[in-house]
Amino acid sequence: PLTEREQEILALYKNATPTDWEDWRWQIRNRIRTKDEISKILSLTVKEIKGIEGSGTKLTMSIPPYFASLIDAADTRCPIRLQSVPLADELKTALEEMRDPCGEDKNSPVHGLVHRYPDRVLFLVNEMCAMYCRYCTRSRMVGDGNRTLSTATYEKAFDYIRSNKKIRDVLISGGDPLTIGDNVLEFIIKNVKAIPHVEFVLIVTRITVTLPQ
Repeated sequence: PLTEREQEILALYKNATPTDWEDWRWQIRNRIRTKDEISKILSLTVKEIKGIEGSGTKLTMSIPPYFASLIDAADTRCPIRLQSVPLADELKTALEEMRDPCGEDKNSPVHGLVHRYPDRVLFLVNEMCAMYCRYCTRSRMVGDGNRTLSTATYEKAFDYIRSNKKIRDVLISGGDPLTIGDNVLEFIIKNVKAIPHVEFVLIVTRITVTLPQ
């Protein structure tokens, strides 16, 4: 059964049922993206309003209804609220702030692959997450739709990993790899695991937290 808060939020969606709520596809389609939508769930602060209105210039807001139901509406310092709802502070850029704080772009030998440590690569397979965390260190690329990660980029990544026998550890990330289709994810994993010198394959995801459905 749904919690009381889940039922309250579900009632905001016309003709939606508890079965819809438990469907991850419904949750993805109905992610909260606008000020009007989130205002039906929370009484927004001035900082939140400014953050949401300006989020299109940086990292957009995207919150599955399920994850929004976990927010304590009475507490503006609720940890889930702070990681989900944009704040005006995000729009400030300090002089010492870096666009790519982890130095991923300069360590990318092929599109979608980061090779910063001799035996480990970070394999970026998509740009989408169910929920866009406000602290994201990859906000320059997540959700912008401009990275064009696809089968063609995957093949170049496979080739690079095959050609570098020092690589033994592959971290599959994005975006969130568990937002892509099962067939595509299986294709990626099979190809990576078929490379003889790869010993470890790790999927980096927050789906189990933000969209357990």
